[in-house]
Amino acid sequence: MHPGLHTMRSCRRQATHIKQTVAAKGHIVYTLDNDSIIICFTQSIKKSEVVSMIESYTEGTVTMITGPGISRPAHALAVQHSIEFVSDDLYAFDRMQSNLLPTYTIMTPDDICSMEIKHKCTRSNWPTLPSTDPVALYLGLTHGMCLFVYDRSGVSNVRHVVGGNSSL
Repeated sequence: MHPGLHTMRSCRRQATHIKQTVAAKGHIVYTLDNDSIIICFTQSIKKSEVVSMIESYTEGTVTMITGPGISRPAHALAVQHSIEFVSDDLYAFDRMQSNLLPTYTIMTPDDICSMEIKHKCTRSNWPTLPSTDPVALYLGLTHGMCLFVYDRSGVSNVRHVVGGNSSL
């Protein structure tokens, strides 16, 4: 398995399993149980590679590509096709294991409603976490998600994720 792929899937809470692995020149293709496709490149990704990838993989949905880097035109094309780019080094090790970082838990819709009623404050007025924040990128958080944040002393706080998700 590609280094960091297991860490990424567990941090993003992706319960799907790898159904098929195909090695090709310069990249490895992982097909998951839900027919989404993750392509891991060994070198920086060029626009021509993204074009051929989009044309080649019509059976499943290419949801993510990883690699050491990506050119701006390739990234723009990937974004047009709702493909996320994740840098290889982001998941080189599990960054959330540090005891200096708080614990993040995604709130359920019931949790959100109870917090809004209890504190008489809508989530748009809660403290925010930009979706471009390194922790948000690492956990795969997107605009509109709400979180419980527990620090080392056990005190909890809430955050509302705002902004578009950019990977470059």
